[in-house]
Amino acid sequence: MDLLYRSVFNNSFLKQLVFKYIKILTSIRANDATLGFMVRNKLWTLLNDKLKNQTEIVCSNKDYDLIYSIKDPILFEKLFKKFQFYFSKIRVDNSGKEIRENCIGKAIEFNNWFAVDYLYKLGYPIAFQIHYLDCATNIK
Repeated sequence: MDLLYRSVFNNSFLKQLVFKYIKILTSIRANDATLGFMVRNKLWTLLNDKLKNQTEIVCSNKDYDLIYSIKDPILFEKLFKKFQFYFSKIRVDNSGKEIRENCIGKAIEFNNWFAVDYLYKLGYPIAFQIHYLDCATNIK
């Protein structure tokens, strides 16, 4: 193995070729990474860089709920502010019925107590009847 490594990286042509493909693969991965991919794989630096550079972050409806799993308070706040249109306190469904978004309940499901406090201070409604048992079982 050591001989193979030396043979490849002592050859300037092969070394440049290897690094060229590594750079391409890395850039594809960084540009195509969705919010869900970055959160599931804990790519916090990449996510921070995308927020800092105001690069587009692609999300699906399932990805938005993964925001609650982010335990870093600063990163959580930045993402929540960026996607706050999705987390409106009250939204209207297709039939015209008002639905109260249960953001605090979702933060409890992910055991993210910073998020619970942050959302409470923003005035999001609390749904104790739904998540009372979750809250009691998550306390350690």
